[in-house]
Amino acid sequence: GGPFGGRFFGHLDLPRMARAGLSGAMWSITTNIARRQAGRWRWFLKNVEAMRDVVARSDGALTFARTLSEYRAARANGQHAVLLAVQGGNAFDGGAVADAPDDLITRVTVVHLTDSALGATSSPLRLPWRGTGLTPAGEAFVEQLNAARVFVDLAHIHPDGFWRALDVHAPDLPPIVTHTGVDGVHPHWRNLDDAQIKAIADRGGVVGIMIHQAFLGRPADLDQVVRHLDHVVQVGGEGAVALG
Repeated sequence: GGPFGGRFFGHLDLPRMARAGLSGAMWSITTNIARRQAGRWRWFLKNVEAMRDVVARSDGALTFARTLSEYRAARANGQHAVLLAVQGGNAFDGGAVADAPDDLITRVTVVHLTDSALGATSSPLRLPWRGTGLTPAGEAFVEQLNAARVFVDLAHIHPDGFWRALDVHAPDLPPIVTHTGVDGVHPHWRNLDDAQIKAIADRGGVVGIMIHQAFLGRPADLDQVVRHLDHVVQVGGEGAVALG
C-alpha cells in the first residue's frame, strides 16, 4: 500500500491487474481547479499525451479502447483496455469535447468536487451563492458530450443539476453514475436517492457502487457493498448496477 496506505499511489500496478483479470478500466484525468481557467485545456492535452506515453511504454499490456468492439478485441488479446475519462468537465475550458485527440475520451464527470462554470457539486463545501443547478454552459456541455457519444457521468453533481442534466440529455443515449453509494442504505450527501436511481435505470444507464467506507456506511465490509448493490437492483433492476 505504500507510505500513504494506497491513498495516493502504490495500491495498483499492471502485474496485479493482470493477475486479477482486470481486463479494462476507466482511467481518469482529474481536473486541477488550482490551474487558471485559460490553461486547463492546455493541461488537459498534456495529460492526454502523458497517458499516450504510459500506454506506449507498457509493451502491449495496455491499449486504448473507445468502443465495445475495441474493448472486446483488447480482452481477446490479453490486454488491459484503457477507457480514458475525465473527472470535471471544466477540463474543457478553452476547448471542446469534439477536439479531444483521436476521440479518446469515453466518459466525462460533468461536475467534480467543486462548483464550476458548468454547474454545482453535491459537496457540502460548495459555494451556495452560485446556485444549485446546471448552468447554460453546463447544458450546452451535456449536449456536446451527447453529440460526441461520450458518456455523461452524473456522479458528484448537485441533485438539481442532476435533474436538469437529464432534461437536456439525449433520450436515446444512456446517462451513467460511475461511482456512488445509495441513500436507501446509507444517507449521505454523495449518494443517490431512489428517484435518481430509477431515472438512470429507465434510460438504460448504470449506477456504479463505489467501495469507499464514507459513502457505504458501517460496517464498511463486503456485506455492506452487497447491500448497496442489491438496493440498486431492487429499485432499477439487475441491468442498472455495477461496481464503480
